[in-house]
Amino acid sequence: SLLEIVENLQYGTETLIGRKLKTKLSIPNITTTPNNIIYIGMIINELVTNSIKYAFDDQNSPLIDVNIVPDGEHSLSIMYQDNGVGHKTHFGAGGKGMKIINDLVEQLNGTFERSFQNGFHFKATFPTLLSMTEET
Repeated sequence: SLLEIVENLQYGTETLIGRKLKTKLSIPNITTTPNNIIYIGMIINELVTNSIKYAFDDQNSPLIDVNIVPDGEHSLSIMYQDNGVGHKTHFGAGGKGMKIINDLVEQLNGTFERSFQNGFHFKATFPTLLSMTEET
């Protein structure tokens, strides 16, 4: 499941950043194609990777928050934020990470926006990607 993919991203991060990374995850059970799940996982992986690489140098309590929210019958939003430095350089427009994210979002016919105040904030919206089912 997508939740398991995202939960696995946090393992091993303590070695990478020298302290425990706290994660807050809100990810419903998603029904879609395996390719869509892979692309969403790759987007989140790239966001986490960039946060680990660039955001937490001066952060004693690093935090990553991932929320996947249905926005209608078949649309979905991914909201991601960290409490890192919030500089544009950590997710600059010309960086390889943002190019990968941009390409993956385009593959899924989505759009995204980002901001850099009080950490890094990212929201991608996919208007016709998914149908959601309730966790049991």
